[in-house]
Parts: sequence; C-alpha cells; structure tokens
Amino acid sequence: MPYIKNEDRKELNDKIHALVDSINDVSEDNIDGVLNYVITTLLTNSMRPDNKKWRYKIFNRAIGVLECVKLEFYRRLVGQYEAECINSNGDVKAYKECLKDIESQKNKTNISEEGGIWVTYDEFGYPRFESEEF
Repeated sequence: MPYIKNEDRKELNDKIHALVDSINDVSEDNIDGVLNYVITTLLTNSMRPDNKKWRYKIFNRAIGVLECVKLEFYRRLVGQYEAECINSNGDVKAYKECLKDIESQKNKTNISEEGGIWVTYDEFGYPRFESEEF
C-alpha cells in the first residue's frame, strides 16, 4: 500500500523526484528497460539481507510488493481508464453476457448456508461479500 504517512513521504519525495527527472530524460524507446532496471535495483538493494543470505521469505516479500504495486496501479489508473473506454466505445459482448449472468446470480450465490453470506459484484465485476449478520 503506497499510502504511507505524510512525514515519511516528505523525506523521500525530493529524491524520488530527482530520479523521476532522470528517467524522464530517457528516450521513449528505452523507457521500459530503464524503468525495469530502476525498479530491479531499488528492490534488490533495499531488500538485500545484511548477511547476504537470501531466503524464500525475502523473495516472497519482494514478489508481494511488486504484485501489490501492480494491483493498486491497475485499480486506481488502468481500471478507471478502461471504464471510460467502455463508456465511450461500448463493452465487449462476451463480458456483457458474463456480467449479465453474474448480475442474475446476485443474491442467489450462497457461499455459506449458515452464515448467510452471498456475493454481489461492483461495476468492474469485482466481488463484494455481504452477510445478513452485518
């Protein structure tokens, strides 16, 4: 989650902006490789164990950080962009049909008979779990 405390952001922002300025000077043809290099270097140097003994838990943590960055980037930016494109250009027929199926299952998809939990879906098709207990 990138939403760290403001005082922590202030310490990092000047250095990050300097790095971003350097990256922005790179040609468009090379930007992907440069970003990959910068992210790789940041990740490996910041997570490298003091004793230089790499363990699975360190790799797992690094992959988790990358995955969360990817998911939040998609959720906050790509998902919004795609929603605008759907509104402008229309949805893909196959998605529309699947979402119609899912919509018809609302309040019918019972996950737990005892808990009274069912699934509904938001406008992007992501599930929301609801319960009669809440």
